[in-house]
Amino acid sequence: MKRSRKSSGAVSPWQIMDGREGLSITTMQSRKKKRGAGKVLAALAAAIVLTGLCLPAAYSLTDRAIPGVSYNGVRVSGMTREELGQVIERQAQSVPQGRIQLHYKEVKENIDLRPLSVHLNKTGEEDRILGKGREAGLVDNWKIFWKSFINGLMVPARYSFNEQFLEQQIAGIVKKYGEPTEEAKPHISANGTVTFGQGRPYLQIDREKLSGMLVGEISSGSHKDMELPVLDEDGAFLDTEKAARINHVLASYTTTFALNPNRSNNIRLAAESINGEYIPPGQTFSFNRATGKRIAERGYKEAPVLIAGKLVPGAGGGVCQVSTTLFNAVLLSGLKVRSRSNHFSPVHYVPLGRDATVADGIIDFRFINSLPHPVYIYAKYEPGRLTVYLLGNELDTPSAASVAETQKETIPHGTVEKSDSQQQAARTVEKGHDGYRVTVSRKVEWPDGRTLTDSFRSEYKAVPDVIIHGNPSVQPDKTARKQMTGTNVKQETEGTQKEKQKTVS
Repeated sequence: MKRSRKSSGAVSPWQIMDGREGLSITTMQSRKKKRGAGKVLAALAAAIVLTGLCLPAAYSLTDRAIPGVSYNGVRVSGMTREELGQVIERQAQSVPQGRIQLHYKEVKENIDLRPLSVHLNKTGEEDRILGKGREAGLVDNWKIFWKSFINGLMVPARYSFNEQFLEQQIAGIVKKYGEPTEEAKPHISANGTVTFGQGRPYLQIDREKLSGMLVGEISSGSHKDMELPVLDEDGAFLDTEKAARINHVLASYTTTFALNPNRSNNIRLAAESINGEYIPPGQTFSFNRATGKRIAERGYKEAPVLIAGKLVPGAGGGVCQVSTTLFNAVLLSGLKVRSRSNHFSPVHYVPLGRDATVADGIIDFRFINSLPHPVYIYAKYEPGRLTVYLLGNELDTPSAASVAETQKETIPHGTVEKSDSQQQAARTVEKGHDGYRVTVSRKVEWPDGRTLTDSFRSEYKAVPDVIIHGNPSVQPDKTARKQMTGTNVKQETEGTQKEKQKTVS
């Protein structure tokens, strides 16, 4: 009869009791192994902790750089003071003498390092390197040691240089870009193509910040390019991207003038004001906005202006010749006119119907860039001659443009007689002129088949001849005549008035 392995309350010979029933020899052995492994791990951990605590302390007792240290890009881990000195000497012999480039958008300037006499400051460099992981407190030294050991630690070299020469270079850059914007000048070829030279924008540079940036960069031996710290700038500057879209002459127009000093001055100032205007598609150009007020405080001088058919002195006389020259270039370019007014009387420098008068805050000349690409105004002043070029993209250049007088009606002028008891001359004449109603039409065509036709009406008022009868027997009242002169009431002979009419604004 077989004996059953199962027995109520009986212990199997294949089992050994260890205080608890059912604990096998295999389980006991497994536990012993785990206990052994735990002891090993504990010992290893203790060894790691001991090493972590003791190794930095042990290194601090030597005269060697801690592990992981580099000096100016050269690994010097574990080097002695003497070996460090040799490394420092080699670094001193290879100080870079190039340049640092400063940039902002399209502006690029160089700081030349050669006149600065940059040199490595060798004094005390070995102590700086050996002091890493030794000079701080116990905990901080421990952190520095292991940070260097694991991640590396860079000790930058220290450079000295002539800061006075650096400040001189900085001052030159700040002054250069602190001047008003100097627009890039277009070069126009005989075939109408346009290229631009180099201009200069206005930049308000933070001099103190720039100086600090450069001193820090040079002192550390790093000569990386850096961006100029700019506080303000003139956004009107024509950059390369904008200039690339302006490559052809759309139209141009030239007028001439006598070399009257004051009037020539005013023409020049107004031309400079509109020169360089960059007009994106869909944007409206305003002559009054571009020039600002034409007043003495802005350099404009008194010159003859035409008011109600009479020439009187006025600030800004001659400015209308600039707006008129621009108007004629606009006509030939195919740009759409928004606002234009003719003078009270005809002017001598353009045909009837092709003038455009302006007055501060009252009368403006405006046009819109109705073309697909930007338009650039280039106003070229020369003594006695003004040319306005409208520059744009070759795709917008008209294939044909014509401007012609299509209607003209003369308005006869009459005669008015007056008496002046204070006038010594028996009879003087202020010559008037006929008036006109004129219509000018233009037609512009483009290579792609586009066309533009429109008309401009002008009405010039008739100014009567004024005959003044005087009293030769009475001596003139000097005070009264002085007052009359001050209010611009001038009495002229027919020949003098006719000559003066040629200098109309």
